[in-house]
Amino acid sequence: MDASVKTLWSVIKDFYPNLARVVLLNIFWFICSLPIITIPAAYGGLAYAIRILIYDETEYNWRQFFIGFQKSFLWTWRWFLPNIIVVLILFINILFFSTDNQTLNLFVRAGNVVLLLIWLFLQTFTFPFLFGQQKPKMTTALRNSFAVLVHTPWLFAITSVFVLTIALMSIILMVPWIFISVGFCMFISIGMLRKALEMMETMKLDQGGEDLDELANSTKK
Repeated sequence: MDASVKTLWSVIKDFYPNLARVVLLNIFWFICSLPIITIPAAYGGLAYAIRILIYDETEYNWRQFFIGFQKSFLWTWRWFLPNIIVVLILFINILFFSTDNQTLNLFVRAGNVVLLLIWLFLQTFTFPFLFGQQKPKMTTALRNSFAVLVHTPWLFAITSVFVLTIALMSIILMVPWIFISVGFCMFISIGMLRKALEMMETMKLDQGGEDLDELANSTKK
């Protein structure tokens, strides 16, 4: 756990020199999200630019956001739609079974809450993984995200809790969400994923070694 906290702190320190860049990208994200239908592509542009910033800073410029926006305009719906559908179904189930306090309904409601939390938990690295694939597939990204959870559970948990905390605080305060929070959370997720894959590369495992190599290669530029 201590190592994971130190890893998170190192990624946060990497963020500081890039604060102005991420603020600009966050503003681009906010403006491009205003038409609503472009929200997935706006996230795509943000992730694309921040990934370049983290993996190869020499190649970065602010125009990368719009390159990523264009490239991911269609396929980001493969991530956005499943999330909307799954969250909506589970949320409706929670509301539906909250009308009665019978024991069975309580168990069903609790089960849906747990499933919702697990789904949101896995999304910590799912979107960043999509940008490491030549042909982005939601199922592959989810599988890879689960593999990271299995091999580096503390890092995964700390990243998820940290990102969720920042997101909730920003939703309450609103203003940070416009200027910095989305970009900051994306930077943390992509940066921590890179660290997780580096940790997994150093593991000497008798089983699953090829899977670890595949995961590591999936996020290389």
